[in-house]
Amino acid sequence: MRSILSNDFILKVLSVLAALLMWMYVMNEQNPQVTYIIKNVPIKFVNLDTERYVIKGEGKYFVNVKIKARRSMVVGIKPEDINAQVNLQGRTEGDNLLPVNVTVPNFLELIDFTPREVLISLDKVVESQINVSANIKGVPADGFVAKTPLIKPETVVVRGPKSVVDTVKSAVVEVDISGKNSPVLSKLPVKILDDKGAEQKDIIIRPETVELTVPIVKAATVSLKPAIAGNPPSGYVLKNLKIEPENLIITGKDEIISNLLELTTKPVDISEITTDTVVETHIVFPDGVMPVDETMKKARITISVEKAVSKEIYYNTEDLEVRNLLEGAQVLLEEKGFILTVLGPESMIEKVGKTDIRLYVDLSGLSEGKHEVRIKAEASTPYAVEKIEPSSIKVTITKL
Repeated sequence: MRSILSNDFILKVLSVLAALLMWMYVMNEQNPQVTYIIKNVPIKFVNLDTERYVIKGEGKYFVNVKIKARRSMVVGIKPEDINAQVNLQGRTEGDNLLPVNVTVPNFLELIDFTPREVLISLDKVVESQINVSANIKGVPADGFVAKTPLIKPETVVVRGPKSVVDTVKSAVVEVDISGKNSPVLSKLPVKILDDKGAEQKDIIIRPETVELTVPIVKAATVSLKPAIAGNPPSGYVLKNLKIEPENLIITGKDEIISNLLELTTKPVDISEITTDTVVETHIVFPDGVMPVDETMKKARITISVEKAVSKEIYYNTEDLEVRNLLEGAQVLLEEKGFILTVLGPESMIEKVGKTDIRLYVDLSGLSEGKHEVRIKAEASTPYAVEKIEPSSIKVTITKL
């Protein structure tokens, strides 16, 4: 009996061994061990102090991993099933050459991987406050202009890699006011532009939107004229006046600005000016009128003076212009000659002639009969009449 049981146990052991050998044979022949390279396994970065640093070019780092396993186990393995990490704890700004740590599932055997080190560049995270400006497109309706836009808040904070923040040139919002005749109110996203005008998107903006108000007001363009007090010192003559700006855009009550053609400055005293001088003076605005550009409260006047030189010009009776003759009457002027002495800038005096200085007699209020009237003159800038000899002429007025 004992012999039978002993033989039965041996047979069972032999059967198990035979089955095991058969399984090993099948596995080695039908499902052998193979090596396989999994390409482009993404590297994960861990322990990065994101409050202080960012990775330049993050997402562009990969390793190729060589594994060994049964063929059936390798089928379906994807790059995401492999864990490749770089530990960034304690790393600082700049280039860091760091080891790659690769782990694989338990059913795989890690043979090798490349690269074993990667060069990681860390960029410092910084913040900067920047003013927001408005990019106004289009033009308002006829007779209207846009005043300085109002932006709330006036500044935004940009946060991001120092290499990016350092290129930031401006923060802008864009609005179209084409054809508008009333204020434009909008809530608009802020765009961050670099020094080449390209938008920077890899950056955090706080706040992301601002409120923009573009005042649209009734307007008119008027000319600006300089007001002068006094005359240059003895021996000098006013050669030229130049004002900047020459024209000004104003706003105000429609009934006022629609009939307003020009504005003047506060008078500038030239009685002591002997050299070319630039003077800044206030513009005089009527009540209810203001410049569209609120900074345009003053004008610059360039005053050019030069030493005065005299010249004599000869006229006769035929050169005189008669003004304001009694209606229905005719006049006979005494035949005589006149010597006009004109003052002008030394550099221009030789150019002056009868077209620049007009002589005339004003017969306003004179009735029929004989009269002696004063000779008058009109001189164009920069000339001035010093004297006329003789200074009067006899006239005879008769009715037709």
